[in-house]
Amino acid sequence: MITLKEVVKLEKTLRDVPLLSVFLEEMPQDPAAHHGWRVRINDALRQVRDAHVSAGDETVEALERAIARFEARLKELGAVRTPGWVGYFGPDRVYVAESLATSVPTVLSWGNGIWVLPLLRALGEARHAAIAVVDSHAARLYEWDAGEVKHVDTLHDPAHVDPVSHMGRGPRQGFHSGTRGRTGTDQLERERVVARKRMWTALAPRLVDLAGHDGWLIVGGAPIAAREARVSLPAQVHHRTHLIAGLKPTASQVEIARAARSAANFLRRQEDMTSIAHLFEEAGPHGHGAFGLRDTLAALDDGRALHLYMSSTFVERWPSDAEHAARSALDHGTTVDVMSGGAASLFDAKCGGIAAVLRYVREGWSADQWKGGALEHRHEEVNDVRARNGTQYVPELVGAGAE
Repeated sequence: MITLKEVVKLEKTLRDVPLLSVFLEEMPQDPAAHHGWRVRINDALRQVRDAHVSAGDETVEALERAIARFEARLKELGAVRTPGWVGYFGPDRVYVAESLATSVPTVLSWGNGIWVLPLLRALGEARHAAIAVVDSHAARLYEWDAGEVKHVDTLHDPAHVDPVSHMGRGPRQGFHSGTRGRTGTDQLERERVVARKRMWTALAPRLVDLAGHDGWLIVGGAPIAAREARVSLPAQVHHRTHLIAGLKPTASQVEIARAARSAANFLRRQEDMTSIAHLFEEAGPHGHGAFGLRDTLAALDDGRALHLYMSSTFVERWPSDAEHAARSALDHGTTVDVMSGGAASLFDAKCGGIAAVLRYVREGWSADQWKGGALEHRHEEVNDVRARNGTQYVPELVGAGAE
C-alpha cells in the first residue's frame, strides 16, 4: 500500500499536473449489489464531466483521456476486493493505482494536483497492529498490516508438566487432598502458574517490538490467559493496547482480522478523545494551540503547527478548506488526523472542527486570552472566514460523497 512518504512526494511533484483523483469503495459481496456499485462509479464520472463541460476544449479533452485510463484500469481490475482503492490518473499516464486497507467512499475529483485528504484519512486508519492470541499453553503472534493478518511465531509454555505419578508405589503422606501437606495437584498448579508467567515474560517484548513505536497491540484468546498477557505488557503501551473479548484461541486468520479491525477502530476513537483532552487541557491553556479556521490556517502556513486535527464533519462539509489545510500541513511536516464518531462531534462543538497543536507559543499570546473564553466565538469565526475565502484553495471536488 502507498506510504505517507510517497504521498508527500506525489503531492509536491504533481501539484501543477491535471489529475483525475479516484477513490472507490469495496464491491459488496452480495451479487445483487454489484450493479449498484458500478452505478455509483458512473454517477461520479457523470458529475465530474458535468462540472467541467464548459471548461474549454483542451481541459475537456485532457479529462476524457484521464477517464479513459481509469476505465481501462477498472476493466483490468474487475472489482475492488479490498476495503478501498485509490488511483491518480493524468491524461498521459497512471501515477497511482493501489488497494487501501481501510474503507473510503466512491468519489472522484478533477483538478491540478492529487486530492490528498481522503488518502491521508485512509493511511491514518490503517495503522499497523501486533496481535497475540493466547491460552494457558501457547501464544500465537500475528501482524496486521494493510488489512491482512500474517502469522509470525508461536511461543509455548516453557515447561509441560506431567501429572504426578506414584510410580507403582502407595501414595505418600499428604499426597491426596484432604490430608495435611502439599498435594500433588497444588504442586502441579504452582508449576503451571510459574510456566505461564515465564511465557508472558517472553511474550511482552516480542509483542511490543512487533507493534513498533506507534502500532496497536491487541490481545485475545482464553479469557484468563488473555488478561494475564495484557497485564504483563509495559505500562507505556497500555494506551494503545486492547483486550478482545470473545476471540477464541482457535480463531481463524479471517476471524482474527475482523477482530483486529474492530479493536483498531476502538483504539483510534480512544486516541481521538485523548487528543481532544490534550488540546483543550494542556496545549490551549499554555499557548500551544490554534483553534478555528483562521488561526489554524495561519499556523499551518507559517509552519508553526505540529499536529493538525480536523473532524470528519468539517472534511465532508468543507472539502476545499480541509484540502488546503492538509496540503499546507504536508508542506511543513505537520501530521494530519481526521477524527470521527463521538470525538468528532465534541471537536465540532468546541472549535468548529479544526485546530492544531503548535510547535511553540504563538507571538502575542497571553493566558488571559484563554481564560477570557476565546473559544466561545470560534464556530462563528469559521463561518465568517469560509464566507470570504472558503472555496479558493482547490479545484471543484465532485462525485458521490463530495460537496
